[in-house]
Amino acid sequence: MVIRKKLEKSCGLLLAAAVVALGIQARVSACSDILLNNSGASVVSGRTMDLETDLKSELVAVSKGQNVQVVYPDGTKGISYESKYSFVGINALNMNTYCDGLNEKGLSAAFLWLEETKYPESKEYPGYKAIPTTYAIAWILGNFSSVKEVRQSLEKTIITGVYVDALKLVVPLHMVIHDRAGNTLFLEMVDGKVKMSENVSKVFTNDPVIEWQLINMINYQNSTNSGYFGGRGIPGDMCAPSRFVALTFLNKYVKPSNSDREAVQNCYGILNRVNVVAGEKVTDTGADYTQWTIVRDHKNAVLYYRTSGNQSIRMVDLAKINFKKGALLKLPLEDNAWVTNNTNLFK
Repeated sequence: MVIRKKLEKSCGLLLAAAVVALGIQARVSACSDILLNNSGASVVSGRTMDLETDLKSELVAVSKGQNVQVVYPDGTKGISYESKYSFVGINALNMNTYCDGLNEKGLSAAFLWLEETKYPESKEYPGYKAIPTTYAIAWILGNFSSVKEVRQSLEKTIITGVYVDALKLVVPLHMVIHDRAGNTLFLEMVDGKVKMSENVSKVFTNDPVIEWQLINMINYQNSTNSGYFGGRGIPGDMCAPSRFVALTFLNKYVKPSNSDREAVQNCYGILNRVNVVAGEKVTDTGADYTQWTIVRDHKNAVLYYRTSGNQSIRMVDLAKINFKKGALLKLPLEDNAWVTNNTNLFK
């Protein structure tokens, strides 16, 4: 209701001008996430991972029954727990920490970049559990089966930041969570608080915060897919507000999905619009590119993926993984195969 009132009263053009003037987009990564619209009986979401630093990501099968002890950067211990659900996570930088994942109950959790992030501090929240970002994905996927359960737990939990040596900074992140019922929860750690927004959008990108992105959509409320110039005026550059607008437009008008296969293909089709080609987006610190793109089938607990080095779609079915209690099974995202040679089919 608060967002709706602000949408009615605010001028998106003025806000957009202010953001450009402040240079908020100067450093942000270009990741994008959607929950597919018009998905029929399927519940499908997807995201791109766009960053200049090669994350060397792997798929990691993590069994339930993990005994986890949270350890803060200063060496002190936090909560401990035994995980209830198995999941497949996508790691980064050869660490057992995850930037995305899907569990056996169809719950997903993903981190995206948000430059405006200012994490809460434990000293300001006595009596709250504190989960560092390095543990957050595993904590959510290992312990919860729905957005409702996550939200209830977060009423007395904060997400805290962690300095990453490889990136030379406390990585500023926000989070999107989807479940098999099609619910979505956004978590933004801003102004020293965890701000939660549920089912306000099916699109998630980077800066500015989600409330601003929704206000900015006022500028495009009359854009339609009709006529020869369908979509005219929809931006095509790679900054986060433009990607948010383009993905919202495409997701609104995407054709209905009549099967899981069509839903996965439609999701990949939409995300194709915001894939970043190496060299397309260059900053003072390097060039972002789309390292991998995943699509999550929440009802069937299937994770589809493709990478910059292999554009063919591959998949892992969580129901068919032989999860071994206490073990971490790893599979590289990149592999040597990159094309299917069908020459011998000509007979």
